[in-house]
Amino acid sequence: MIKQQLHMTAAQYRETVMHLPAPTLPPGVEQSRLPKPLQVRLADLTVNPPVMAYRVPRRMNKTEEAYDRHLRYQQMAGVRIRCWYFEPCKWELPHSKGKRNTFTPDFLVRYEDGSEEWIEIKRAWRVKRSRTEYRPGFQGDGRTKLVTFAGTYPHLRVVLRWFHPYHSTWEEELFNG
Repeated sequence: MIKQQLHMTAAQYRETVMHLPAPTLPPGVEQSRLPKPLQVRLADLTVNPPVMAYRVPRRMNKTEEAYDRHLRYQQMAGVRIRCWYFEPCKWELPHSKGKRNTFTPDFLVRYEDGSEEWIEIKRAWRVKRSRTEYRPGFQGDGRTKLVTFAGTYPHLRVVLRWFHPYHSTWEEELFNG
């Protein structure tokens, strides 16, 4: 019997299934009490485009991952960090030629006392002819955008942080305090 079921042709399978009794409802369940099948109209699916475009954050680089770990360790050590977000939003900046200019801070850190910091993370570059001096590495107009962001939104606490490999600490430069 088992061998016949394993080596059954498609026609034999259809014939076997056709002779099975129709499924019945369990006793005490009425057909009218069953949920109706879901019906979706196309008009329900069309939604007006959102006013603000939400962006999917990119993946963290190694320096940003290291800072994310640092925040976790700080929280475990007792620093009153409520939560933090990676690239939470994109900010509009003024531009002299009228072009669109935006800046996306790397982290927003919220503390339990209600304060928050907008943090930009940069990789440290060693200063030429120095073994112990490191500076944050900017490419292109990165520093200009950071300074413009801090000047445009003076009510926000903006911090630039970079990892100093010689001292194994996170160095910082405060723009708005």
